[in-house]
Amino acid sequence: MYKLLSDGTKKLKQCLISVITTAGFNLNGPCYDLYEYCCKVLKGVVPDETQFVYICQLDKNDDIWNEKNWQKANPLWTPETLTALKADAIKAKEMQGEELRNFMTKDLNMWVQMADDDYINIVNWKSCGTGYTLEDMSGRECGVGLDLSSGGDLTSLALEFQLPKDKYFIHSHSFMPKKRLQEHIQTDKAPYDIWVRQKLITLTETLGGVKTDYQYIIQYLRDLQEKYRLKYKFIAYDPHNADAFLRDLDTFGCDCIEITQSARNLNSATEDFKLSVDGGNIQYDKNNGLLTWSVCNAKLTYNSFGECKIDKNYRIKRIDPVDAIIDVHKVMIENKEYDVDVNQYATNEFLDKLWR
Repeated sequence: MYKLLSDGTKKLKQCLISVITTAGFNLNGPCYDLYEYCCKVLKGVVPDETQFVYICQLDKNDDIWNEKNWQKANPLWTPETLTALKADAIKAKEMQGEELRNFMTKDLNMWVQMADDDYINIVNWKSCGTGYTLEDMSGRECGVGLDLSSGGDLTSLALEFQLPKDKYFIHSHSFMPKKRLQEHIQTDKAPYDIWVRQKLITLTETLGGVKTDYQYIIQYLRDLQEKYRLKYKFIAYDPHNADAFLRDLDTFGCDCIEITQSARNLNSATEDFKLSVDGGNIQYDKNNGLLTWSVCNAKLTYNSFGECKIDKNYRIKRIDPVDAIIDVHKVMIENKEYDVDVNQYATNEFLDKLWR
């Protein structure tokens, strides 16, 4: 609706679109994107004299329980406001969970993720986004992770490069049958067509265009290998639907490692990747919207032993790119024989900076 209003004002001599809202829970939506943009305008990162911004919120290190700070987020302040906020604060501090999120979001205008089972803190994830791309990894070794779809859904691969100081760079790409594109745009409420234009998704046209042809994956990996002089150390794959695919994977001349998709088997990799994101040790192309969307969709589930893996709440919330990352990350952290000699990075200016 916002874009419809904006697009409809282009020929008007005078117009003003006013957006007034309180912070919310969806950190992967257009409102949070606009909030981030407005923050950049205020900081002078983005020069935009056409955008007026007024944000009422606490300062970064303010104590949320100090009532002297609350007025910053509530410009229409009255004695009744303070009374109401005190009551909300008592419940939020004691009950935590939903009450705390609601207090922080609706009373203090702070963007907060909605659920306790969210896998990755999206603020931490976005801070890991960089301007680096696969081109910066030219001539390097990497591992490959594959998550194969059952037919016409999203199929994803991930390349993971080990960098100095326990950092990793992630490249993610996905595949979808061409004739299923419009269907998934409608069912998933996701801009797959935009991601196709941005070359984040390859549409497969063989097999009637209704089922993913894995030969596209093989060709994609070969093209990257040739273009960027990459060396694949191993290929970690989800064995589901992989039987007819294994012979083609063997042609790369590296180990093909089956990754059992259970909480017991994936627990260490799942936790380590999350901690790596929180610690700022994961890097990825910040323009990969499909990857960020799938990260937001990932939830944690646990077995009876308290071991975890990622899952999704709904059938239409795709997490295939993250599944592929967990597969390759498991091998990277658990198999020392695949450790990368970091001395090879010494000639690369970008990677050399990581040592400092």
